[in-house]
Amino acid sequence: MTILKIIITIFLVFAVLNLIKQLKKSRISRAGFLFWFLIWVAVGIVFWRPELATQIANQFGIGRGADFVIYISIIVIFYQIFRIYSRIEKIDTNITKITRKIAINNAQDKRENNINN
Repeated sequence: MTILKIIITIFLVFAVLNLIKQLKKSRISRAGFLFWFLIWVAVGIVFWRPELATQIANQFGIGRGADFVIYISIIVIFYQIFRIYSRIEKIDTNITKITRKIAINNAQDKRENNINN
C-alpha cells in the first residue's frame, strides 16, 4: 500500500466520522448526510478500484474513468454552487424584509414618542 493510499483512506475515514458527528448534533439534515456519505463512499470506491470508474464511464460512452469522474465532479460542484446561490438569495430577501420591518417599527415608535411629548 502506498503512502498516498494510506493518507487518502485516513482522510475518507475522518470525513465520514465528521459527517456522522454532524448528523448526531443535528447540524446536517438526513438528506444532506446521505448525499455527502454517498459522495465520500464513491470517492473511496473510485480511489481503491479505478478500473470500476472506467467500466462505468464506458457505459456512458466515455473512454476513460478519470474523464467520467471529472465530469461528475463538475456537475456536483455546479449543483452545490446553485444551492448555495439559492440559499444566499433567500437569506438576502429575508434580511431585506426584517430590515424593512425594523425601520417601520422604529419610525412608528418615534412618531408615537413625538405625539406623547
